[in-house]
Amino acid sequence: MNKYVVVTGGTSGVGLSIVKDLLKYKFKIIIIGKNVEKGKYIQKQLGENVIFVSGDLSNEKQVKNISFKIKSITNNIYALILSHGIFPNNAIENINNNLLSHYLLSKELKSVLHKNKILIVTGSPNAIISLPICENQNNTIECLSWELTHKTMLMIYLSNIFEKYEITVNSFYPGDVKSNLMPYTQSLPKRDVNVASTLILENEYKNKTGNFYNNDCSKVKLNGKYNFDNAVKIMEYYTSKK
Repeated sequence: MNKYVVVTGGTSGVGLSIVKDLLKYKFKIIIIGKNVEKGKYIQKQLGENVIFVSGDLSNEKQVKNISFKIKSITNNIYALILSHGIFPNNAIENINNNLLSHYLLSKELKSVLHKNKILIVTGSPNAIISLPICENQNNTIECLSWELTHKTMLMIYLSNIFEKYEITVNSFYPGDVKSNLMPYTQSLPKRDVNVASTLILENEYKNKTGNFYNNDCSKVKLNGKYNFDNAVKIMEYYTSKK
């Protein structure tokens, strides 16, 4: 029986590195990306175990269409890896691309993820622990701070509300990996990402949920600001507008 893994942002950067690593374990990989030409090229390069689905995850209607296409391919997703995202220029872009897109796709695919896994790719543990949780997004630094803290809150939120479906939700830092996300990441030498495959395959992590893992798969202790009550307030504030 084929085991399907969905990787968003799988046509470049961290997402593509995750896809290449997962292919070693004979998964069928569904990659999602906006650039059709690039997606078809990656699909051709990586072979028959990769399926490309095009769409813009920042658009709610397209999320529904993407989910429909995925469900027409398989009724059982072994893991959903949310690795897509943009370098935010403003609050609206940040909210739609780096938070709500993750939430909406997870919700749409919930029925085919029963008893399986969601992994959210995020940033440096030091930043996530030290940054304040703030709704200000007046400049680039504030936008980046908002993104990291709110993705972590999303992980806490989803891990709680999906527990009754026996879906585990965790986040991880892939390390400093070459990508086009930011100027400094374009010159990084590292291309391999094996955190996702370890978290998916190793029994040690099988039933763990609501955790944040470093790039060596060690658990990062989150401080008290990352709690379910705060996560509910934040997520309901943004999802109530949808």
